[in-house]
Amino acid sequence: MQLSEVDLNLLVSLNALLQERSVSRAARRVGLSPSAMSHALTRLRDQLNDPILVRSGRQMMPTPRAEAIRAPVQHLCLNLEKIFNPPLEFDPATLRRNFRLHCSDQVTAVIGPKLDDAVSRTAPGVGLHFIPTGDDPITPIRRGNADIAIHSFQAMQPDLHRHKLFEDHLVCAVSKDSPHVEGRFTLAHYANAGHIAVDPSTESDLNIEKMLAGYGLRRRVVRRVSNTMEALYLACTSGHVLTVSATMAQAMVATLPLALLPTPIPLDTYRSYSQIWHRRNEMDPAHSWLRHTLVGVANSLPKHTLPGGLPPYRSP
Repeated sequence: MQLSEVDLNLLVSLNALLQERSVSRAARRVGLSPSAMSHALTRLRDQLNDPILVRSGRQMMPTPRAEAIRAPVQHLCLNLEKIFNPPLEFDPATLRRNFRLHCSDQVTAVIGPKLDDAVSRTAPGVGLHFIPTGDDPITPIRRGNADIAIHSFQAMQPDLHRHKLFEDHLVCAVSKDSPHVEGRFTLAHYANAGHIAVDPSTESDLNIEKMLAGYGLRRRVVRRVSNTMEALYLACTSGHVLTVSATMAQAMVATLPLALLPTPIPLDTYRSYSQIWHRRNEMDPAHSWLRHTLVGVANSLPKHTLPGGLPPYRSP
């Protein structure tokens, strides 16, 4: 017999009959009339090809088949109640779940420590897996390989949701002992300095080159590294200039001997970072909790001035 051929409404009646061993008591238990429950018992006997309950004196006794299915039927009914009843109030302290966040190393450095602190305090059973976004942060979200992606997104598709987290722009990071810190950091200084670049090139790098070309200038890249953290460490131990995310750089000045300088030209590299998720997770309480936690973390980040207006910042 196929499941589609079974009247699942009879499952509730079967469970009541097996638990109560009485048509009248089973009827009261589920809110049916005795005649309706008696009719349900007749149909169940036909479908199961078994009497289920048989009279013994003044009592109804279960058949061996009925005894065998009593516990599984009760378990099924309890699970159905869990499915159709409203979920219990969500408590992050009891959550046991791993979340995968796709974001760049820059974003991880900015939000990672604060997010770790917030999650450790409120949901110690939650695991966080930070995964590099690569060139395509959307596909992992759609395929279920990532829970949230944090990136600078433009247009969104209908199956995705987005919420802005923070804005960022570029600053120049140099060693706090660099002569650029004490003097005026001009466009000529910027163009003539040795520069550190992160490979592969990003949209920000292309915008820098385009802006400089408008002034008839170009950067002299003398060091290329594979990620932004390497570039920051190199900037604080060399005389080279790194043009980098202001949010990330300010997150690192407490631990690295860096000074941050405003860019000498208003580079067209202002970016807005958002979290995106698939609509299938919209109503998930645990997912919603993580999204709200990320918003709280983003709101606690230092607020920056517009490009070109950030004063020099020396680490302690």
